[in-house]
Amino acid sequence: MIAKSAYVSLFVLAAGCAGAGANGLADDSATRTDALESPIADGDYTLHTAVNGKCLDVSGSSTADGANVQEWSCNGTQAQVFHVTRVDGGYYEIANVHSNKALDIRDVSTQENARLQQWGYGGGANQQFQIVDRGGGQFSLHPRHTGMALDVFWGRPDDGTPIVQYPWSGRDNQRWTFESKGGGGPPPPPSGPSGWKLAWADEFDGPDGSGVDASKWKADTGGSGWGNQELEYYTSGTENARLQGGSLVITATTQGASQHNCWYGTCQYTSARLLTAGMVHVAYGRVESRIKIPGGQGLWPAFWMLGDNIGQVGWPGCGEIDIMENIGREPGTNHGSMHGPGYSGATPETALYNLPGGARFSDDYHLFAVEWEPNVVRFYVDGALYQTRTPADLPAGTKWVYDHPFFMILNVAVGGGWPGSPNGSTQLPQEMRVDYVRVYER
Repeated sequence: MIAKSAYVSLFVLAAGCAGAGANGLADDSATRTDALESPIADGDYTLHTAVNGKCLDVSGSSTADGANVQEWSCNGTQAQVFHVTRVDGGYYEIANVHSNKALDIRDVSTQENARLQQWGYGGGANQQFQIVDRGGGQFSLHPRHTGMALDVFWGRPDDGTPIVQYPWSGRDNQRWTFESKGGGGPPPPPSGPSGWKLAWADEFDGPDGSGVDASKWKADTGGSGWGNQELEYYTSGTENARLQGGSLVITATTQGASQHNCWYGTCQYTSARLLTAGMVHVAYGRVESRIKIPGGQGLWPAFWMLGDNIGQVGWPGCGEIDIMENIGREPGTNHGSMHGPGYSGATPETALYNLPGGARFSDDYHLFAVEWEPNVVRFYVDGALYQTRTPADLPAGTKWVYDHPFFMILNVAVGGGWPGSPNGSTQLPQEMRVDYVRVYER
């Protein structure tokens, strides 16, 4: 359980108990740290399936491209030892040490039950894998191009059972343990950024296609424009917000939009807006999320916080902290902002973080964070501090309103006065992928 400290108060509220604060977490599973950024150190391993303990194996100890990868009784041969190497974007190449060939989803297939084989490494997304810590020394492996999980076909116990890709279900035939054979091993769970320790997290590691944890998130719904002339209708369904491959996926699309009425008439777009209001509120701490944003004119993704007293004092008196905010016409720019009474809307306290070299935030995952302590808020992208705000920065006569609990919000808006509307260059559907949301305390 997490005690309150001078620098963080985390309020986890029980459903139906509005305003009831807690000194700790109601859900102990939320404190588990899934080391998504570096769960496995580079090195040589045998991989054992959790369903029966057998080993990942190259059929017939073959060195040929296209040889099947299967499960087999562990025998200590090099056909069952794999070199795990971290590559770009937090993914891994996994190559058999006997053949020096990489694990590979056959024909770059996106189909369920596509087989795992070995092939000379070419850097393709079907040869790169996300490794997700599932707790208890078990991990899941997800091909980069689909996000599905490596799966012992039907969980069969027979030697020679093929390994395929299949949507994550959480079953033991999709879980693996890594036995180090030299030069590596799972590091201890991270303690968080220097000086911080984990207080709450959502790793979004439920079954593929399921909704978010209803004890942590709820959905705002409707097409009112949300004060910004936005064009989307926010829904509560998994068509717009689902779990997939260890991430939350928020989808902005035209599909199903005509079923809803918006402020301007029949809706043109649907999306999702998720918030922790009434369940998880934060007063001071480090709040961060690893996100791959969508791209395109008219898209407006955000990870932000609002003061929990909004119902009493309204906006902007409640305060707003924008941790990640991007508009599609600025693909490499993040806006970090604070809105309060006398400095809101088009005139917040704000600063920009621009990716170097013309890179786009939609090309890969990036880490967005604030460190919020009494009378100071610091903004970070990928560990780089780019803005610090204190009461001294505010316009004369205005008030610092960041001294009470806030709740968190994840959403993808479409259109609005600031980003403008989608145009002929905008490709839909677009997805925002959220690897995790974490809150740390001092």
